[in-house]
Amino acid sequence: MSDRGNVQSIRRAIKQLKEVVDDVILLRLVPFWMRDLPTAVFRFWIENKSLPGPDAAGANALS
Repeated sequence: MSDRGNVQSIRRAIKQLKEVVDDVILLRLVPFWMRDLPTAVFRFWIENKSLPGPDAAGANALS
């Protein structure tokens, strides 16, 4: 099944649930961050006036 098919399937399921219950809450896994990652990102932002990007330079800047 494609991603589009998965999305449509989830939408149908939510619509059916809303016919029976008032609130539907979707949960998913949360990202795992090293303990000091938010601090490292903040420090990078202070020093560079930008957030680190997905490129190697941005990733290396946090280590």
